[in-house]
Amino acid sequence: MKLAIVIEGEQNSGKTSTIKYLLNYQQARLWMKNHIILSNNFNSINVFAEAISSSPTERKEYLPVTLGNSTPDFLIIAEQKGGAFLSSTYAYLNTNSYYIITFKLTNIVGANIWDRWTSPLDEVSRLQARKDEIIKAIINFIKVNNII
Repeated sequence: MKLAIVIEGEQNSGKTSTIKYLLNYQQARLWMKNHIILSNNFNSINVFAEAISSSPTERKEYLPVTLGNSTPDFLIIAEQKGGAFLSSTYAYLNTNSYYIITFKLTNIVGANIWDRWTSPLDEVSRLQARKDEIIKAIINFIKVNNII
């Protein structure tokens, strides 16, 4: 069973920052394979994974073109809300039998962790809360599907 985590939001709403923080990298990379950090208690699980931190709309490239012939077990991707490639991204994920978990960023200032942050301290706090929520969703997916 394959899993896709989609971070959906408007341009410059924090999609890339969320993915970078989740993966604990200083720089977003187009191809991150074979390792994703889950938590201190569950150090890691090796899977064929891809992380794509800029949306297909922003890159002006369909997801299948970016992935080439690969269909990773785990995919984390940024996608632009209302973007020109949004529907094709979800069509690709559905066609390739991904279980899709979508987290939607807003572009408004608010109290929700998926809202825009207002300061560097607020940014770190929200990114950590987002990371925690995404990790919980991944762990739940693993448990529910008896993957390990």
